[in-house]
Formats: sequence, structure tokens, C-alpha cells
Amino acid sequence: MKLRVIKIIIFVIPFLLSNDIFGQHMKIDLTHFELTDIPDTFYGCSCMFSSSKQEYQAGQYLYFDDLGDNCLISINNKIIVLEGDGEKYNNDEFSVYLFNRTQVDEGYESSVLTAELIIEDKQGNEQTYRVYGICGC
Repeated sequence: MKLRVIKIIIFVIPFLLSNDIFGQHMKIDLTHFELTDIPDTFYGCSCMFSSSKQEYQAGQYLYFDDLGDNCLISINNKIIVLEGDGEKYNNDEFSVYLFNRTQVDEGYESSVLTAELIIEDKQGNEQTYRVYGICGC
């Protein structure tokens, strides 16, 4: 009997910790979206970021903002729209902002940047992604 209880505990504890049923340190699964997923009302001057230059060139985006009031990300393949002030964007579930922006190159009306994309959920979980993208008109 004692050995059976130990086997159950050995199986159950890692399962509980890996599935994080206590609501702590859940991974925020940022997923890609394409240009066609961005609503028409968001076009114009903007910032768009991907996880790498190659993914950016392939049209696989992680982040979009209109340099103003709107931001778009995809969590678990679901498009999420957030509102903000051009620096930090929020909705009922998430807060998103770009930190440590570094200009890599400059074009006629655009700048190539790297940054850290930080996403926080309302439970206090935070995920940071290194991103590459372009801001401009």
C-alpha cells in the first residue's frame, strides 16, 4: 500500500506542476498572424514585429500597432485587439508594450528595430519575446 501511494505521488506532483493548476507562471503562447488578419481600419503608419528578420520577410507577425490607439497580437491563434496610448496597450486580459527598442537601420520613412515585446496577463504572468520589425509610414 505504501509503495502504491508513493507511485501515485510521484506521478501526480509533476503533472500538477507542469500543468500549473495553481495559476502561477502560465506561459503566454504568442502566435503568428498574417497581414490579412489585420483589420482594414488599422492600415497606415504602423509598427509590425516578428520573432526574426526571416519571419518578418515571410509575413509571420507577432505584433502590430498603428502608432496610436490600437495594437494587435495573437494568443493561442486568436487575434487580440488592445487599446492604449502608443506606448502601452491593454484590454481585459492582457497588457502589452515594447521595451528596449534599438534602431538597426533607417529608411526613407521607416526604421528597422529590435526590441523586447512584453506581454502580461491579469493573473500576473509575464512573457518576454525578442522581436525584429519595422515602424514607419
